Amino acid sequence: MIKFERPATLEHPKIHHKFKAFDADSSVKANFIIQDLPTERYDDAVKFMLEYFVAEEPAFKSRDIKLDKLAVIEISRIFRHNLAQNVSIVCFKEGNDEIIAVNVLGVKVNNEDEDEGYEDEDKRITSKDLQDIISLHNLLEKQFNAYKTFDTDSYLSDFGLAVHPDYRRRRIGTEMLKTRTKLLKDLELKATISHFIGIASQHLAIKANYDESYEMSYDNLYRINTNFYFSGVDGLSVKIMSLNLSP
Repeated sequence: MIKFERPATLEHPKIHHKFKAFDADSSVKANFIIQDLPTERYDDAVKFMLEYFVAEEPAFKSRDIKLDKLAVIEISRIFRHNLAQNVSIVCFKEGNDEIIAVNVLGVKVNNEDEDEGYEDEDKRITSKDLQDIISLHNLLEKQFNAYKTFDTDSYLSDFGLAVHPDYRRRRIGTEMLKTRTKLLKDLELKATISHFIGIASQHLAIKANYDESYEMSYDNLYRINTNFYFSGVDGLSVKIMSLNLSP
């Protein structure tokens, strides 16, 4: 089975991007860095994702995943499964180790025997609500087929992006998305995709110059499978948005 390995010559953790943004509760700008997530911060990152992604991402929030103890254990396992590839990124304020934002990323490799990421983990999920969410993502990936679209055997996939509430509306989410361009070059990959469920995250991706690669309305999703109903989700459709470095 083919698996992705981070290039041995690529330092870890590496700082990929620096920018200025308004500090929390302040009109003064501070310096921020986006870098690889250090291995010793994996536990902190999982806790951060449970608190700010699982609790607030539209599909997860719709099913109250944060209150499902089994689902929390299983989504934590999925996060760790992808963190182990050492390609996820984190945002810190310069000179401070408090986590400002996390983006759990993983490299998916075209393999006839087994897929990585959500689909691999889907075989072991027992929480019904979490299984519905993962099945939705798997359906989108099969409909879109990034391998054929980008003519590649591997691409960078997104398993969740969260920003601390104190630092929202400071374009930090957009800067995290933009950083993937540099990460792709370092990892010698040419494309990345994300599934955006809510309209707010879709707007962030547009600001980060992502392309709208695939779209399916929630009405069509419900026709395909009545389990794909998520109350309270804003917008009319789910979108796959991408960055492609190929000429």
